Amino acid sequence: MVVVSGDSNAAYLMDTADVPPAFDPVYLGSGVSDVQFQTDDQGQLTIATVLDDGAMNLFDQNGKPTGQVLFSPDRTRKVDISGDNQDAYLYDTSDSPAFDPVYLNSQAVAVQFQSDEDGQLVVLILNQDGSTNSYDSSGTFIDSQPAPQSDPVPATDDQGDGSSTSSVGQGLGKSASFNSLKTGAISW
Repeated sequence: MVVVSGDSNAAYLMDTADVPPAFDPVYLGSGVSDVQFQTDDQGQLTIATVLDDGAMNLFDQNGKPTGQVLFSPDRTRKVDISGDNQDAYLYDTSDSPAFDPVYLNSQAVAVQFQSDEDGQLVVLILNQDGSTNSYDSSGTFIDSQPAPQSDPVPATDDQGDGSSTSSVGQGLGKSASFNSLKTGAISW
């Protein structure tokens, strides 16, 4: 059973079948607006926590993260990150997709959708090594940026109040998916 509770809508996987429980509650994340369950042809259960921003985090029956599904703001595209290599695939979500799913890259840990200076959708993938790759709305590679250097960019501002001056991740604080990554709710 998954219980969602508290002001932050925190989700926990709990064993209610055994007394005493076979395992302690497993934290699945916060900002959860819905929980869905699906069993595949082999009988494997997948738990999906739907976040406030529409993204989904996927877990196995033991609460181990198995993937993420994130949607563009206009819901015309989605990126699915899953598998042992954290492979990222881009999908056209329209009724008549303009393209088949496109492999973007492996070792993906997070996604952000942005608009470029012409208003065109850009998909940014944050990789496990801290680098980023960007793609257009059809999955065509645009650019890659290396992981930021830790020495030149201070971790806090000059006043010492703990606020970040790093440009990495600005604008991500409003995303329930990125907050799940930040709080450790998703670990790969």
